[in-house]
Amino acid sequence: MDNFSSRLRDSRMEFKSIRSIALCAVLAGIGMVLSAFTIRISPSFEIGFSGVASAMIGLLFGPFMAPCAGIVTDILNYIANPNGGFFPGFTLTAMAAGFIRGTVTYHRPVTFRRLLISELLTAAVCSVGLNTLWLAIMYGRSTLLALPARIAAAAALAALNAFLVTALSKALLRAGLMPNVRK
Repeated sequence: MDNFSSRLRDSRMEFKSIRSIALCAVLAGIGMVLSAFTIRISPSFEIGFSGVASAMIGLLFGPFMAPCAGIVTDILNYIANPNGGFFPGFTLTAMAAGFIRGTVTYHRPVTFRRLLISELLTAAVCSVGLNTLWLAIMYGRSTLLALPARIAAAAALAALNAFLVTALSKALLRAGLMPNVRK
């Protein structure tokens, strides 16, 4: 537990670094650009790649800054590209995703296994759990009919995100651009 509490404290200290805030903002901006390439299959089913940027924020800045970045990014994404009315549940989902990713990966060695666990947990709790709940509240129980497809898509996207974040992280580590991250 002491290890977790020290990582939590270190993550909180990231807010005091202008460099961390600036890099987090850049990654959040990249996430917003990636969200523009989201493929909408139906109002309750979409596939996107903004999770790669969110995973990098969790990896680099931890469970304090990543949820804050999720909140800001979700609200700015809605302002930039409104898709129906604003629903705060999705903001809560973005916050939870940042917390999960930051908790599992911050100040931990970068491995595909760890990133896959992080992405699968995020997919289960956020994509399948919370987002399905919000969609059922918004559109009714009929969204539950798409649950098997949502589970399959979330698992596949989690594996793809884990692969992309692992490859990107390893490349940045080799280039010496992520000195605070353990190999």
